[in-house]
Amino acid sequence: MKTSAVSTGHVLSLLLLCTLLPGITGCSGGGHEPAKGHDYTVRARVEEVPNRSSGLYVTHEAIDDWVSRSGKVEGMSSMSMPFPIAPEVSVEGLQPGDVVEMKLHVDWEADLAVQITGLRKLPADTRLEFRDAKPQP
Repeated sequence: MKTSAVSTGHVLSLLLLCTLLPGITGCSGGGHEPAKGHDYTVRARVEEVPNRSSGLYVTHEAIDDWVSRSGKVEGMSSMSMPFPIAPEVSVEGLQPGDVVEMKLHVDWEADLAVQITGLRKLPADTRLEFRDAKPQP
């Protein structure tokens, strides 16, 4: 009986540890799933004052390694478009004409397939190159 109680205590301790410290213990089931999809670092010029509901409207540089919904590397040429902004990303102080570096996360299976997950303002004299994408197979 004592062996059973000790075993149960160890199991409960392990479960608690896995729930509280999944990254440290390497346990599954209690932590976050690894991110699916692709991450890109993209430079862009802000075109409109950021708006949480409509996203951040920018003209971005080409993304040569862009993976489309089909799963193929097709690239994305420079274009002007809005990107949804993750709730934790600050857009405070951004104005039209500002040059930024965006971290984009793309997961075609997610409810919100593309969103900005990181953002930092670059020096005003940063030169951007707007061109067609050159995807590498």
